[in-house]
Amino acid sequence: DTIYVFHMPAFVFMTGYLSKSSHCREKAALLRLFCAYIIFNTLMMLYHSSAYGTSFSIMSPYNSCWYLLAVIVWRFSVGYFEKVPKLLLLAVVAALAIGLFPDVTNVMAAARIVAFYPFFLPVIYKILTFHFFLTSP
Repeated sequence: DTIYVFHMPAFVFMTGYLSKSSHCREKAALLRLFCAYIIFNTLMMLYHSSAYGTSFSIMSPYNSCWYLLAVIVWRFSVGYFEKVPKLLLLAVVAALAIGLFPDVTNVMAAARIVAFYPFFLPVIYKILTFHFFLTSP
């Protein structure tokens, strides 16, 4: 059960590492991710509707589709927030504070997007890179 403590932060950290290129934040790349999100979320919606009799909910991502939506938001936001001083500190405070608001639910995966955003930022802003781990003093 200890894997649940670090597996999502590790995935988000790796996503940040793979999102360093400005090409990942171009409109075409974000649009491709959004199309993938729409396709897979719709398929999951249809599956859940037919298998479990649940209603359609476009505003709530199904299963792992929230991660695609989160990657879109994270990559899109980097261009706008890169000049904000102490962004990582603000992201950590927001991630801790999001749990205090019971009204923030799974609508558009807002809670997860905010909670994992601090794990996405360090590599983007070169605060923490793999060179840190590979170089010896």
